[in-house]
Amino acid sequence: MDVGTNVTFTGTVTNTIFTDVNVTNTINAAVNTQTNVGGFTQIGEQIVYVDTTATGVAANDVLATAISISNASRTTGGSAILQTLTWTHGGTLADPSVKPDINLLVCVDTITWPTTNAAANLVQSDLTKIAGVVQFTTGDFVQIGTNWIATKTGLGIGFTPLATTLYIYPVSKTAITNSNPSRISWTILQD
Repeated sequence: MDVGTNVTFTGTVTNTIFTDVNVTNTINAAVNTQTNVGGFTQIGEQIVYVDTTATGVAANDVLATAISISNASRTTGGSAILQTLTWTHGGTLADPSVKPDINLLVCVDTITWPTTNAAANLVQSDLTKIAGVVQFTTGDFVQIGTNWIATKTGLGIGFTPLATTLYIYPVSKTAITNSNPSRISWTILQD
């Protein structure tokens, strides 16, 4: 029979095209270890305690030495994106200064940094090491018990550290008369 030839059927033609097929698919967790999402690997949150226990931190004072984030990039020369930062400041609610104003300098290498409670001062040659600045104002903080917590999301600060470590330098924007221990946590997406 040639293609395109008309054929006439007499009688009953039964044609079952679809049938029910039960498929059971079990994914073995040991095999499904993919963690790369959208080209980046989320390395999660880590917490560092920041020393802000000194009394009378003045405006523009250094709150702590550098906060080092080891393995912020997977390899030397690799890049990453700082996505979120959370600052938790503990203290007594009777003191309105407990909610701090803070600038966090995000740096790809160490910079010349004064001691804690000294006036923050940047050296001109260090300016190329700053990947970005994150500001927390008193309006960013919410009260949880006797703590104040603020989170900055969607930062999108891209960086390529000199090695694999990222550095964060905290500076008080305003005077804090009753400074209390603080914590910082972060989320980084790696290449």
